[in-house]
Amino acid sequence: TDFLRPEFTRMMEAVKNGIVDCIMVKDLSRLGRNYIEAGEFIEKICPFYGLRFISVIDGYDTATATSNNQLTASLANIVNDYYAKDISRKVTTAMQIKMENGDYIGNYAPHGYLKDPANKNHLIVNEETAPVIRQIYEWRAEGISYMGINAKLNEAGVPSPSQYKADHGIHTNNNKKPRTILWNKHAITDILCNIVYVGHLAQKKGSQCLYAGLPYHRTPADEWVVVKNTHEPIISEALFNKVQEINRLASETAKANSGKYDYLPKANNIYGKKFVCADCGAVIKLYRSISTKKDAAYFTYKCPTFSEHGKLGCTDR
Repeated sequence: TDFLRPEFTRMMEAVKNGIVDCIMVKDLSRLGRNYIEAGEFIEKICPFYGLRFISVIDGYDTATATSNNQLTASLANIVNDYYAKDISRKVTTAMQIKMENGDYIGNYAPHGYLKDPANKNHLIVNEETAPVIRQIYEWRAEGISYMGINAKLNEAGVPSPSQYKADHGIHTNNNKKPRTILWNKHAITDILCNIVYVGHLAQKKGSQCLYAGLPYHRTPADEWVVVKNTHEPIISEALFNKVQEINRLASETAKANSGKYDYLPKANNIYGKKFVCADCGAVIKLYRSISTKKDAAYFTYKCPTFSEHGKLGCTDR
C-alpha cells in the first residue's frame, strides 16, 4: 500500500546506479496499491530514468503502451487501491469488535504474561516473569526512582523484556542486537502505568487506518478501548493506585523544574544520526550540564547507553 518497502528501495537504488533498466511484475498490484503513487511511478519515474516497466497479466509495457493501455492501467490501479482500502475497512472493524469484547490482539503478550495456548486472545500469568513485575511495583511504591529500579534489575542480571523474548526464540526489531539488551527507563515507565497488570485491557494505544488515510500515530487516552476484568491480575488495585500517585507527583516535580535554566544557552546536535558510538552503535547525544553557580551551561557529547547503564551497557570513551 506504499512505496516505503526495503526491497523496493534497494531495487530503485539499482535503477539510479544504472544496473536495472527494466522492471517486470506479475500484475500492477505487485507494484503498489496506492493508485496515485503507482500512476506517478509509471508516468513520471519511468520516463525520468529511461526505465521500461512491464506488467505481465495486465499486458502493459511502457515501451509499446497506447493511450488505451494507459487508461486500462490507470483503472487497474484504482481498483487495486480500492481493494486494499476495502480490506483495511473490514480488518479495522473486526479488530475493533475483538477489542471491545476484551480479546487481546497484540503480537506479543505484555511482560509478566503469556498468551493462553487454548485461546491466543486471552492472557495468562507467566510464573517466571510475573514476580519481576511485582518487584518493580513494590520498589516504586517504596519511592525508588525509575532509574534506580532500572539499575537494580540490571545489576541483578534480570533479563529485560526484549532479552527475555530473544532468550526464548522470539525475535523482534528490538532484540536483534548481538549484545545483552538491558532494562531501560522506557521499559520501566511503560510497566508502571499499564493497567494490564491489574487484570484490565487498554488497547488501541496506537492506531493507523489505510482506508481513512491515517498513518500510524499514538492515540489519545480517551480513544483507547478499555475492558475490565479480562484476565488474572499480577498486582492489586491498591498497589497500582499508590504507584500512579507517586508517578503523578514525580511528573509534576519534573514539569516544575522544566525550564528552570532557560536563561542559559542551549545547543543542537549538529551531527544528527551520523555521529554514533564506536562500541554499541547508539546515536551519540548532546547533553547540557549546569555549573555549580548556575551561571553557565556546558555541552558534552556522550553515548546514551553509557549514560544510562554505565559500563554494563557500553565502555566510557
